[in-house]
This record gives sequence, structure tokens and C-alpha cells, in this order.
Amino acid sequence: MSTATDTSVLNVLVSSYPNVLSTNEAKTINLLTWLTSDKHRGLVEAIRAEADPTRQKKMKKELPLVTVSGTFSDGRKDEDLLQHSGLICLDIDADDNPHLENWDVLDGQLRNLANAAYVGRSVRGNGYMVIVPIKYPQLHQDHFDALKSWLLTYGIRVDSACRNVARARFYSYDPDAYFNHHAPAFDGFPEAPKLCVITTPRTTEEERVKVCVDAVEQSQIDIAPSYLDWFGLARSLAAGLGEGGRGYFHRLSRFYPKYRHGQADKQFDAALRSPGSATLGTLFALCADHGIRYKDLTPTPTHKFHQRMHGQAVIKPTEKNSQPSPPQMPAGWSRNQAGELLDADDLPINAWYANDDLKELTADERAFLKYDNQWMPLHIS
Repeated sequence: MSTATDTSVLNVLVSSYPNVLSTNEAKTINLLTWLTSDKHRGLVEAIRAEADPTRQKKMKKELPLVTVSGTFSDGRKDEDLLQHSGLICLDIDADDNPHLENWDVLDGQLRNLANAAYVGRSVRGNGYMVIVPIKYPQLHQDHFDALKSWLLTYGIRVDSACRNVARARFYSYDPDAYFNHHAPAFDGFPEAPKLCVITTPRTTEEERVKVCVDAVEQSQIDIAPSYLDWFGLARSLAAGLGEGGRGYFHRLSRFYPKYRHGQADKQFDAALRSPGSATLGTLFALCADHGIRYKDLTPTPTHKFHQRMHGQAVIKPTEKNSQPSPPQMPAGWSRNQAGELLDADDLPINAWYANDDLKELTADERAFLKYDNQWMPLHIS
């Protein structure tokens, strides 16, 4: 008969090391067994009773450690990872949070976190270890960045070293530790950076990028599995959005099984230096190759004059469920003639302005204006 701990998110394999200096003597152990063991209780209590910080640190080095995020080969580096445990361990220390005065209150707050599978006192008793299951182990660093930012909104600072997959934790003893064996996996990601200054056409293009990136994330598809596609993706975003494309590049790249945040950053840096003749069309083409098309993800717009200003009427889109039938091209008109009647050099992509020239047009001619590369009927009041 199975128990709750049999299916616990903490019932995973991790690597254990006899002391902080050891990197080549890894043993594979069960994390839940390690968390509930009192084998080194005596040493932990002695460390907490020691008043001399220097002596405390020396005693602490005698304790064993585990890599909570998985099993590792010799070396104990991120690149030595054999199997990710699906967990992140957060270190919340008093030294990083001098503004927090009541740690008992903090203990209760941490236990209330829906994604916290374990909350326990650190070795010296002046901090907490919080273990959180994550939805995408291959995106360990992205999940950590999101967790760190989220906790910071509550004034809680997390040790940045926990971002490393190979981060090791000392054994600690806490008879009152909190366990949530079926804590849901955290699935948050850091937000893409925002551009400070965006021209109107850029805003429209970035909106298209965002819609497609959101769809890729929902599908969890690697749209650039080859290096050439990946570099093309970097150049596309660098050319189209500049530095503002970096966040989108990470969001798209992280579905590659061997994605590394630092490596992706270097690739985007190279694309910024040499974007070539790339355009955002490369991104949209890669998305289309995997069944993601912007036009399929957005409602069809229609248009109405919304207001008049400086002798011009501003056309703003409204949502409509069905595509209206396009009007017939007026006799004697070329396809571009409607556009030539409008001075659109400084106009946003998603809006056209009607000037006095349009008052001389017939009803059929008025109905024939270009909007977002489509010919749509225009209602003029």
C-alpha cells in the first residue's frame, strides 16, 4: 500500500557529498530520506549553540551536502548534471534580509506558499531553506529568476547563488520543518524586458511578436532546433526589435533541450553586432513552419471613424467575429491608387487618416482603402 511520501515531489534522487571540500565523492541518495534524517542532529545543535561565528563556520564544514536539483557526475558543476530532480532550493538568509525582524512570522508566510514543498531552518538557525518543484527542469534558471523576483515583491531576498543547478546545501535539522508532498510545480517565467521608447510601427510589430511567442510557449515547441535556424531567429529579433528582442529570444530558445541562458545571451549579443539583412519575417516564418500564424491568432478587424482632429478622421479598429466581404475595385483604379490619396508617411500601421481629398470620392471609392495589407470596407459618417 502506497503512502503520501511514496508519491512525494521530494521522493527523488540527488547527489550527496561528505563535506564542502569534496567534489569527486558523490553518492546518490534519496532527498526525502535526507531531509527527515536526524543522523547529524548533534553537530547541527552544537553549531547553533556556538556563539563564535568563525567557529560556527569551521564546524559547518564538517557537515555533508546534497545537490537538491539533481544527480551529478564528478566535478559538481552545472555542466556535470546527470538528471534534474525537478526541484529548486531557495536560500533565505538573515544576512541578506536585515530588514526582516520577526522570523517566526516569515516562517508562516513561507509555509503558505502554494509551491513550497519543504520549508526548514538552515544550519545556523538564522535562515530558511525552501524547496520548490518546477514545471520545466531544463529552464531551471528562468524559473529561479521568476521566483526571486516574485519573492522580492514581498520584501524577501533570495541568495542569487541558488540560480546554479549544481548549488549544494548543507545538512540541517529542523523537527518542525514544513512538508507539502504534493506541492504544485511552479511554472512562472521572468517577464520580457520592455522597450523604453517604441515608435508606432515598432509597437505593432512587437505586438505580433508577442502573440506568436505566447503561442509558442503554450505549445512548448522548439521552433529553431538547428543552429542555423537559431542564429537566424536571433538575427531576426535583433534586427526587428533591437535589445528589446532579447527577452523574446530567451523565451523562444528555452524549449531547446540543451538551452543555456548564458549561451543564448552570447548568441543574441552576436546578432546585435551583425544582424545582416534579417527581418522579423524570419521569426514569423519559423513560427508558421510549426503551425503558428499571427493571422490565425487574432480577430479580424473592421474600421470606423472614431474622432476628427486637425481636419482628419482617425480610423480605429473594432472587433468583429466574421470577415466582411471586400468591396469591388472602382473602375479605372489601380490597386495602389487609394493609398496614393493618403499621406501615410507618418501614420501608424494600424490606422489610416481620411483628409479632405476623400470628400471628393464616390461611395465605392471611399470603400476601397488599404488596412494592414488587406482591402476592407470603410464606413464614413
